[in-house]
Amino acid sequence: MKCRSAVLAAALAVLGLPCLSKAQTTDAFTLDLSLSGLTGHYQTSYRHPKVLPTDMVPDPCVAGNPYCGVGTFWPEPCPSGLNCDPHGTVQLTAQATVSGLIIPWYLGFPNNGYLPNDCTLVYGAVQFNPRPNGTMSDGSKLGDTWNFTGNATCSGYAQDVTFSVVTNWAVTLVKSGTGWGGPFTTYTYQLTGGSGTATYAPPS
Repeated sequence: MKCRSAVLAAALAVLGLPCLSKAQTTDAFTLDLSLSGLTGHYQTSYRHPKVLPTDMVPDPCVAGNPYCGVGTFWPEPCPSGLNCDPHGTVQLTAQATVSGLIIPWYLGFPNNGYLPNDCTLVYGAVQFNPRPNGTMSDGSKLGDTWNFTGNATCSGYAQDVTFSVVTNWAVTLVKSGTGWGGPFTTYTYQLTGGSGTATYAPPS
């Protein structure tokens, strides 16, 4: 299989390695928490005294860059005798928009795992978690937590690849004030982690 990235192809040539893919495989990853400082900000007016679930999005990237990526860690060991980077990228883009993955080459995915912008990520409904006092989070209180589950289908270089990801979020700041429109509350929430799996199932 031809490498889409010229830089990747050149690097593999130096190592004497081909652009490769292999039989069906499923690999798991976790989100790199060092990038969990990505935040989303929502402000509600006096008509909406709390954050509504529909105000939230599972995307930490869309405001600044719709194609930005969050680091991933793939725990599978590098082949013996080689020095490999187990990190990659997942594009946590907005609902039903272009997404993709960059997967460590040695895991055997098409185009040696270089698959950004080849998938479409669709999220399910927000899932709130219970608070320590037993009540249910709703995004209106400091420390409230929730998650989104997304599933992706891919095409092009990522044909026969699918992936799913769960992103975890928490309210990190609640601030009230009074503006020209009356009282308001600003809620800041933050990506706190997540995990996922990617599967390559070539036709038999």
